[in-house]
Amino acid sequence: MNTNTYHKAEILKSLVLSLEEVRGFIEQLTEEQFEHKPTDKWSIKQEFEHLILSNKPVSSALKLPKLVLRSFGKPRNPSRKFEVLFDYYHGKLKTTPVPTGKFTPKEKNNLSRTDMLMGWEMIAKKFDDRILNWSEEKLDEYLLPHPLLGKLTVREMLFFTIFHNHHHLSNMQTKSAQV
Repeated sequence: MNTNTYHKAEILKSLVLSLEEVRGFIEQLTEEQFEHKPTDKWSIKQEFEHLILSNKPVSSALKLPKLVLRSFGKPRNPSRKFEVLFDYYHGKLKTTPVPTGKFTPKEKNNLSRTDMLMGWEMIAKKFDDRILNWSEEKLDEYLLPHPLLGKLTVREMLFFTIFHNHHHLSNMQTKSAQV
């Protein structure tokens, strides 16, 4: 992402690219690579499930009525820049590296890769449609809760989604090379 540009069009382009890169990577894996579970780590399938579990609520939040979003409060500060939020997230990962609760993949997931990819495509389409309905200004006027980072503006949550997708894509690429 060109971190000097923070406009909605650039955010959407970067988000769509991150979603496509994950999809393309998952599609080219062998079944053995997709399912292989390293000791004490998530399999690629589990990493992908985590991405589905974390992208879906962001996409869903973008369609909520503004009145509902206002229940999370109003931002007290302007949206942080992409690289500032990126550094903040990586600092938090050092103290809380593993997500908990509803963002944790199941130990045994019976969904096929095809079914998971179909779900991923639905999320991607919703992002595309829903971001277009937000004005540039509104991205900075509403907050969304994040389980690790606290309340983020919608713009910050979209930034997070982009680099979170890339973070897990990198993890999955490393794991695929080890099988």
